[in-house]
Amino acid sequence: MSVQALNAIAEKYAGDVDFVMIYIREAHASDVWPLGNFYDIKNHQTIEDRKEAAKKLIEKGLKFPVLLDSMNGQFDSNYAVWPERYYIFQDNVITYISQPSDEFGFDKGTLINSIESLIIKNQNKLDQIKNSQIPSEGSNVELK
Repeated sequence: MSVQALNAIAEKYAGDVDFVMIYIREAHASDVWPLGNFYDIKNHQTIEDRKEAAKKLIEKGLKFPVLLDSMNGQFDSNYAVWPERYYIFQDNVITYISQPSDEFGFDKGTLINSIESLIIKNQNKLDQIKNSQIPSEGSNVELK
């Protein structure tokens, strides 16, 4: 998904969702598996290489935090994110894992629908709490 598309989704849901990118190994490193002449990012040999590649994303306009996977690929190993994957975590639990729609990537509509479903579900929970038997201000409550 393009930086512009990711930014648009992040901006739309900024009040409800925190977006973070985890930069793993480069999917199309120019010295390993080049994909056209869009950019020249070589395979990361050091964490500094990965940091420089992440800076290029920010320079392209990415508007949310970028964290770096370790050079041994611990995050990628734990979550199978290569080459690209979108996760939604709620209360430290994975509630959504994207699946590629075709060989060209992901359907952003599916991600948006999943985010909106989660927001609605959370709003319903908040409404239930608000409407539960909570004493109003000034009422007598017996504490035991």
